[in-house]
Amino acid sequence: SFQVKQGTPADLFELLEQNKQYLNIETYTISQTTLEQIFLSFGKQVNDTLQ
Repeated sequence: SFQVKQGTPADLFELLEQNKQYLNIETYTISQTTLEQIFLSFGKQVNDTLQ
């Protein structure tokens, strides 16, 4: 799983298609970040800061 900077879906699809062979990608899926993923990421950042 990877996170990418915000952009348009068209930009993301273009980037993936341009680099598909170079990165040896056969298939890919794009989905929105869930509220749970945001919460877990935020919690990890806070935990890392406190340590």
